[in-house]
Amino acid sequence: MKALRYVVFLILLLALILLVAVPYGMGWWIKGQYKVWVDQANQQNPAIQLSVSDYQRGWFHSTATLKADIKDPVLRQQLSHSKSPIKLPLDVDLVVDHGLVVMTKSPTGNRHWAIARAVINGQVERDNIDIDALSSLNLNNQISTEVMIHQLSLPLEGGNYSMKDALIHSNVSVNGEKGRSNIVIPTVVFELSSGEAMSLSLDQVSITNNFNKSGELVFGKRSVAVDKVTVKSGKHLIQSHDWLLSSEVLPQGDTTNLLLHAAIKSYISEKEKSGPLSLDFSLKQMNTQALSDFMKDVADNDVQSLQVNQMVFPLLSVLKHGVEGSLALSYQSSNGPISVQGHLSMPDSKDKSIFAIIPLLKADCNITVPDLWMQQTLAWLVNRTNVANGQPVVGGSVSITQAKQAIQRLVEEKMLVQKADQLTMNATIKSGEILVNGLTPDFTALTQATSGSEEESPSPAKKTETSSVDASS
Repeated sequence: MKALRYVVFLILLLALILLVAVPYGMGWWIKGQYKVWVDQANQQNPAIQLSVSDYQRGWFHSTATLKADIKDPVLRQQLSHSKSPIKLPLDVDLVVDHGLVVMTKSPTGNRHWAIARAVINGQVERDNIDIDALSSLNLNNQISTEVMIHQLSLPLEGGNYSMKDALIHSNVSVNGEKGRSNIVIPTVVFELSSGEAMSLSLDQVSITNNFNKSGELVFGKRSVAVDKVTVKSGKHLIQSHDWLLSSEVLPQGDTTNLLLHAAIKSYISEKEKSGPLSLDFSLKQMNTQALSDFMKDVADNDVQSLQVNQMVFPLLSVLKHGVEGSLALSYQSSNGPISVQGHLSMPDSKDKSIFAIIPLLKADCNITVPDLWMQQTLAWLVNRTNVANGQPVVGGSVSITQAKQAIQRLVEEKMLVQKADQLTMNATIKSGEILVNGLTPDFTALTQATSGSEEESPSPAKKTETSSVDASS
């Protein structure tokens, strides 16, 4: 009996320590750590600057105010000086429950017990913003977060951006090196501020991210999927369905592979219906260390201020170690199928100079497009060029005629091959030489077709006929 009382006493003592002493100790530990977590978040997030004020430590829970500001000065200006300005920084009211055993209530309303070092509840509630968030600092140094965006409306310079009932789940390591996240947004709407009654809406948006950082590189898979995209302009309506964009960065020994995929099921407007579209692109066997150095150069400089020529040599330092690439595009246009198939390769070279590696590049690309699609595209380019040059827009029949003449010249000069109602072309790069259908490229016919005011140059057949007349006279 005495032993039983002793056991009960120990259980009660342990329960007292667990429920009373541990939360008190956790409160002190959290107060000493939160500044480190905020600094890490600021380093990992290029868009938002976080800070904490008015931190009040209690026995079982603490309170604080998290201030979230926009780093981009242009976006900050738009939000602060719009017709419905947003006061920045945003104040997020925080309640930090100390572990180890905490009763939590998720932003969706579910209650459950959690074993964690701390559970943080955050809330922002304004006229145009209503957000609830719950984060748990787990014992395995993982931060689990659930965010419910009940309402978010941002008045930007070009129009108003809004969403409702968006749900975010994430699980990230404390140091931010590894994690996964999933975002589901029922509807996103962007209404232009101009008087054209134009809007863009996205239905059932899903964003996933599974990442693992290694130095300057971020490996993993990311994807964005949209069930429906709708564009309204007055009485006009355009819809497209089942968008998907995904990317994978995969380590393979001391090399890295990059895989990109894009797809659209259908595109429907008042005048045409097309689709599906599928695009796959890959770059493989890229030297990981060289790629990491390139990403560091980009990160250390403002990407927007970098000129193209400033990125050529750092990028060549990646390619000179060797690379394999492929491209596959298929699209069912309203005029027929469009296909692009390409491949490139460059072996690793002992001589890393640019003059040595360029001749090693090999590439091959086969393109097939409908004749009618090519005519319409060139006709559109004719009028676009006229508008850019301040010249009058020509009629549809005139621009189509110019497009047909340009295509005929390209066929005669063997830059294009006519097969029934399809046009094909093969382009190659080998030993530093670019060839189209085995010939030196000559696309002057396209330049002449899109120069609206210039007089049309005669085709080779007309030139021969003119020369014969001059000789006979």
